[in-house]
Amino acid sequence: MKRLFSLLLSLCVAAVATAQVEQAIIIDKATFKAINSDMLTGVNIDPIAPDSSRRPCARIKMKINRMTREEIDGLEMRIRTNNECTKCKTADYDNGLIIEMTAKAESRFYLHHDKFGDSNEVSLHLEADKEYYIEASLNQQFSITVASNVADAEVYIDNIFKGKTNADGYLTVEGLLAGEHDMKLIYSGVDYNQTILISSTKIFFRQDVDIKSTSSQYLVIKTEPKNALVEINGEVVENSANGASKILKPGAYTYTVTAQNYHPKSGTGIMRGEKITLDITLDPAFGHLAIDANNEFNGAQVYVDNSQRGTLPLSKNIILKSGDHSVRIVKSLYKTFEQSITISDGKVTTITAALEPNFAQVTLKADNGVEIWVDNTKKGTGSWSGKLEIGDHIVECHKASHVSSHHTLTITNQAAVSRTFDPLKPIYGTLNISSTPIGATITIDGEKVGETPMIKSDVLVGKRVVEISMKGYQTKGESVEVVEGKTVEISPKLSTAKSTTTYNTTSTNTTTSTKSSVKNGNILQGAIGLTYGFGAQSMAIGVPIEMRVGNIHNLFNLFVTGKYNHTTAMKKEDSTDIQTELSANQWSLGGNLRANFIRKSTSAYFVDLGALYNFNTSASYKTGSIGYGSESESAGYSSYTTTKAPELLNKNSVSGIIAIGGGGKLMECSLYFQYNFTPTFNTENLALYPVQQDSSTLQTLADIPNAVKMANGNFNIGISIKVYFNGGFFK
Repeated sequence: MKRLFSLLLSLCVAAVATAQVEQAIIIDKATFKAINSDMLTGVNIDPIAPDSSRRPCARIKMKINRMTREEIDGLEMRIRTNNECTKCKTADYDNGLIIEMTAKAESRFYLHHDKFGDSNEVSLHLEADKEYYIEASLNQQFSITVASNVADAEVYIDNIFKGKTNADGYLTVEGLLAGEHDMKLIYSGVDYNQTILISSTKIFFRQDVDIKSTSSQYLVIKTEPKNALVEINGEVVENSANGASKILKPGAYTYTVTAQNYHPKSGTGIMRGEKITLDITLDPAFGHLAIDANNEFNGAQVYVDNSQRGTLPLSKNIILKSGDHSVRIVKSLYKTFEQSITISDGKVTTITAALEPNFAQVTLKADNGVEIWVDNTKKGTGSWSGKLEIGDHIVECHKASHVSSHHTLTITNQAAVSRTFDPLKPIYGTLNISSTPIGATITIDGEKVGETPMIKSDVLVGKRVVEISMKGYQTKGESVEVVEGKTVEISPKLSTAKSTTTYNTTSTNTTTSTKSSVKNGNILQGAIGLTYGFGAQSMAIGVPIEMRVGNIHNLFNLFVTGKYNHTTAMKKEDSTDIQTELSANQWSLGGNLRANFIRKSTSAYFVDLGALYNFNTSASYKTGSIGYGSESESAGYSSYTTTKAPELLNKNSVSGIIAIGGGGKLMECSLYFQYNFTPTFNTENLALYPVQQDSSTLQTLADIPNAVKMANGNFNIGISIKVYFNGGFFK
């Protein structure tokens, strides 16, 4: 009832507004003008017939705005002056009238419509046989009612806000002219548009909204690249591999997607209560740089815009922002390659690097033992040949106890350069050497120089070893520091002794006396040790007795080793299984290469790589059954038998071995891996040896899985410990 009352009230307001309108039809004299051509199509303008009194007439083409053709048909021409209207008809096309009337200097008239009433009166100056144009319009205003199925919907007429619908969904809009208008209703950000035609019979209009489209919903934006920055309605939204999402109310939204080295994309859309998923792929604002170069230039450094970007050959193309860039390729001994490039979106730009040599082949020579340094880098001793860049280089020659020389080497082109440097000047100090008794032989750094007493003024500076020896006396040794411009005195008193040499360390300030025992490394030494291994041959315990030919620090050693290997295969303990032990005696002859990779004083770490030729002398096996009594009795072993089984062995076998370990003067310890090219035990012979006569249990060694595994085993891993005697040590 409330809705019906509101509707009736709106209609009454519209009716009252219509009744209050005066002169709804307005003739606009300001638009009056003479014309020379047809303005309203469909009318034959020539000739203009005279009136009934044969007076010449004029023609008026009147455009009627905001009236339908049916309404124009109801117009009548009413003249105030002494004129005769010879024609008043609706134009065939467009909305208008064709009027012909007596031409006079003053012609006053108005229009009449039974529905809209009289128009205003106009006075026109008409000349004979001429055409004129003038406009009229229906200016009647109406009050209309807009209805919807929701309240608070915004109503716009011709894009002008008119208000919102009330709680019942109605809005009355006043002051609208008859004719077509654009009506828009906005609710929850969603626009609803329609064109309405207002007339005296059409003043009620309805626009319902889609209620579903008024609920909030997700907007999901999936981007490529995945790490692009997403903004929705100006707010940054977290982006993941599955996209960015945000709940939006119905209505318009905006988005922007940006990423480094990509062109950004923006857009708008309308949420209508349904989930929207957008796939946004950004266009790359970058391209790729590929460099084609010969293997000769491998290792050259690549710079782009003064930033290092890789080394030739490139593992992958360099990604660069689209636009202009500068490329430099730098390699020692070659001139720098430079090129400007333009990178295009999504394209690969390839350049060919042609490096020009910038070096000469240089040969430098000096005396033996002289170190040659070029630009603070040691190049060689005595001589050096290599490549140097064109330009200036600093060459230095150094030798202990000699004056260093410095040279500037200038290379101007690629022609080969050879340079020989003068011998270095030695630096001397003085030794005053005497002894008691005199006449002893003097040796400096192993070179005999004379007999005591002697003043020797041409001794090279630095540490020198001076030995003074005489038959029947103990040799005295002095380690002295010879200094330029100073004299060092050495005057030992010799004493009778054997097999030892006394050394004194003498400097310009202090003198100390020490004794050292000089021993050469033994070439024959023995060792005893223990090995424990496990692997495909089950368990093995050995006691090696080793005689080694060659010192431990040498690369190659020959050795003979005898060891007793006790190898065991066991079965689980139950009433029917058999416990079996197999053992073998074995001697080996072999050798190995030994490489010491760290050596400190008398200790070292080593790697051995060698081979053994094995002589297997005897084997035996021991078997026993395990019996159980009642529940109150404990289990016990019984029926042990031991049998020699030489036929079980492969008499000859070969093993390879690799070991890594370390040691010192007295002992070494190593981890080893041994591979047996011929397993010790012969699998075929296992079946020859019965282990139990009871038919309800195992019959032969071949029935014991662990024994078969041991016989067929090819490798063994273990640890070995050896103790040396007879003075064996690492040197």
